[in-house]
Amino acid sequence: MSITRRRFVGLGLGAGLLGAVAPSFAAVPAIPKQYGLSLLEVAPDVNELADNTESFANAIDYASRNGLGTLFIPAGTFPLRKLVLRDTVKIVGAGRNATVLQALPSTEPGLVVLDGGPVRYSGLSGLTLRGGVPEKANNPGQWAILLKGAAKAGLDRPHGGLWWSEFRDLAIQSFDNGIFLNGGGKSYLLPNQFLTFSNIICYAIAAAAGRTLKIVGQNAQILFQQVQFDFMGGAAATTSVQVGGESPDAINPSIVHFDVCTFQSARQAVSVRGAQNVAFTSCWFESNGGGIVALENAAGISISNSRFANTGDAMGAINFSAKTSGTVISNIFAGVRTSKTVLVGDTAQVVQIGNFSILGAAG
Repeated sequence: MSITRRRFVGLGLGAGLLGAVAPSFAAVPAIPKQYGLSLLEVAPDVNELADNTESFANAIDYASRNGLGTLFIPAGTFPLRKLVLRDTVKIVGAGRNATVLQALPSTEPGLVVLDGGPVRYSGLSGLTLRGGVPEKANNPGQWAILLKGAAKAGLDRPHGGLWWSEFRDLAIQSFDNGIFLNGGGKSYLLPNQFLTFSNIICYAIAAAAGRTLKIVGQNAQILFQQVQFDFMGGAAATTSVQVGGESPDAINPSIVHFDVCTFQSARQAVSVRGAQNVAFTSCWFESNGGGIVALENAAGISISNSRFANTGDAMGAINFSAKTSGTVISNIFAGVRTSKTVLVGDTAQVVQIGNFSILGAAG
């Protein structure tokens, strides 16, 4: 049974919504029972699983049109091809590893994608997104979350993207790619802005050659807090997190903050190109060939109170190339694999204050 409160609605299992209403709250319209979901545990052959794509789409559409606000997905594993985020509808599960959205084999570029926009007051929480098994994604190259707005012909004002939304308490498992924020490379019309990502674990599969996070185009006022970006020590580990850098004339991200995040087991943990005012505070970098590299036209890159543990034997724990600027303040470099701490190109403008090395890291 689901408890329904004002602007909060639950999805039923199989037969549909059981619209029990808490006595002290006004009733809201119940989602018709034909929109019920098939609750199935993951079978050995994923192709044998039911497809809940249409049921989710119908329920989310109903919630959006009726102003229900939050859609609750109960515990269970729900196979589907894609989930479309709609304006003013948040998707809330029973918790990580309790509510699992399982990607079925498909040609969809992302499991979670955006509706035409702007999409506001949306997001996900309390879920696991599962793309396959640890050794192999069901859909090569697919993103777990792909936030790209749809363009509309003839409009000269911002009309797409995701605004004022949050993603929290999530596990992303067994995808080739994790989260992609695509704000439109040459247009200000499709922004992703005012977003929060918190308490998220993003595990790439061992053979992945993609990204745990990619941010390109107009993305601003975005916070990542207590997010773990982890390549799990895979042999194909590459750059884990990419911020900006699609093309020389592209619009690039700005005002992006990584706070108490972990970057682990990548060839290069983070690359920043062309982006402005990107901050890393109290973050942990461990077992990476390179930590943070600031590339052409990256400006105002701030790295403070962070720890680089056995990170930097190949490309430096922190590396500012030519035509970049930033600050490196009160960081700790630890471990013998941190053999290159801070590298600064000839024309880079970098302020360094209060950094120190321990446990065999380079001085």
